[in-house]
Amino acid sequence: MKNDKLIRSWNQIGPDDSADERMLSGILEQNHQYIQKQENSWMKKIYIPRMAAVFTMLCICLAGTVMVSAGSLKGFFRDVTNRNGAVTGTVYENADQEINVSVLAEEGALRVALQCPDTVPYSEIEEWTVTGYRVIDPAGNTVMENEPAEWSEANDDAVEIIIPLTMQEQGTYRLEITEFKGRKKADQDLPVKGHWECTFEY
Repeated sequence: MKNDKLIRSWNQIGPDDSADERMLSGILEQNHQYIQKQENSWMKKIYIPRMAAVFTMLCICLAGTVMVSAGSLKGFFRDVTNRNGAVTGTVYENADQEINVSVLAEEGALRVALQCPDTVPYSEIEEWTVTGYRVIDPAGNTVMENEPAEWSEANDDAVEIIIPLTMQEQGTYRLEITEFKGRKKADQDLPVKGHWECTFEY
């Protein structure tokens, strides 16, 4: 009997209005924290990896744009350094946009004609030779590579360099040039780099 009275009395006790507000506020705060945790988890699992992928694609696209743009750049000088960082020479890069090259094979020699603009460094070069090249046969095999060629004197903006040919078979060949070299009296030789391709009949 006494226990029943206690239970009835306990059941009649309820929280006042301020306690209700505190409990409701606590429940809402807990719900808000739970939602924030869920959103952070979603960001980590989905949004951040996707953004990283988009950023990577953007970097690749920008790199591709830079590479394409580099192909249309004019030539430029670059210092050559040794392992200690000391400058040991100078190279002229990306000259394929500035030098026109044509070839003609006759009498066991390949005549490589250069047409250069009347600008530095070409206007200061007195003699030319070719130092980086290869001759490729119709099957894609390299049949000649970097054989020494004689120096040729520059005549205004035109030069003709003679490369002795050592091939035995006749056919259509491809000449790939990656480096010419120019010189002027009392100056160091200047490598002039680029990429030129010409086909010729032998």
